[in-house]
Amino acid sequence: MDITMWSVLKAAWGFLTFILMGVLKYIWTDYKKMQERQDAIEKEMIRMKSDMVTKDRLDETLDRKVKHLQDSLQDVRSDLSDLRREVKSEVSGLRDDIQTLLKTVLETRHRG
Repeated sequence: MDITMWSVLKAAWGFLTFILMGVLKYIWTDYKKMQERQDAIEKEMIRMKSDMVTKDRLDETLDRKVKHLQDSLQDVRSDLSDLRREVKSEVSGLRDDIQTLLKTVLETRHRG
């Protein structure tokens, strides 16, 4: 009787081991598939983050563009100031010339 009981226990243990190995293989296969999907998703997220436009990148771009515009505006302002000074000096020179001519004309009228 010991031999049959031992044989039954061995057969039950073998069957249980077979069932557990099948279940573990199925679980392990699913786990590996999930891990591969998770790795693919993480790689995609890393790629998306590198391609993503961040607030810092936008700020850098805007600062660069605004600085260029401010520099251009400052150049235009300085050019306008220079032109204004030149016009003022030319107008004052013309005014002096006109006054000199008027004095000359008036003097020649009074003499003659």
